[in-house]
Amino acid sequence: MHGKIPGTPELTAIRERETTIGVPLDYQRDMAAASPGSALKLQEIARIIRENQSVPEHVGLMAALGATMAEDCGDCVQIYVNLALKAGIDKTIVKAALDHRLSDLPTDLKLGFCFGRVVSENDPMLLEKGAALEARFGRKALVDLALVIALARFYPTVKRALGHSRTCAQAKVSVD
Repeated sequence: MHGKIPGTPELTAIRERETTIGVPLDYQRDMAAASPGSALKLQEIARIIRENQSVPEHVGLMAALGATMAEDCGDCVQIYVNLALKAGIDKTIVKAALDHRLSDLPTDLKLGFCFGRVVSENDPMLLEKGAALEARFGRKALVDLALVIALARFYPTVKRALGHSRTCAQAKVSVD
């Protein structure tokens, strides 16, 4: 990419994250080379948002998947596919979401997935889906999901700004 970084704690953290999510993070290597510490800040933001979630993990992951699908970033979608599968969401459910077969999703997961999409697309159904989520899980869960969705959209935005969006168009999402 635009620079090489020696074996640093930041590079180690990037490699560990790549192992967890199953997708290369070349844009984070680029960030670390240009501005040491920046990729660690990105990971810290993500950690803070993920901790103490009041919404079930599977619902949050499906909301993030819906949000990244709206961003049209194949690598980012693949990350949330991989995380969903690692968290125990059945492969058939993930595939149904990718194929927009919403009737095949369990109610709570469909609600999370659809909320991620409508927020990201500024769809008129936003208020209705938000109200349904709040009624089901509470106001704190709605706040938590808002942050999860913002984070899911944050990564494609950073990649685009750094000129790494070319990789988005080339990515093929796999559920295997």
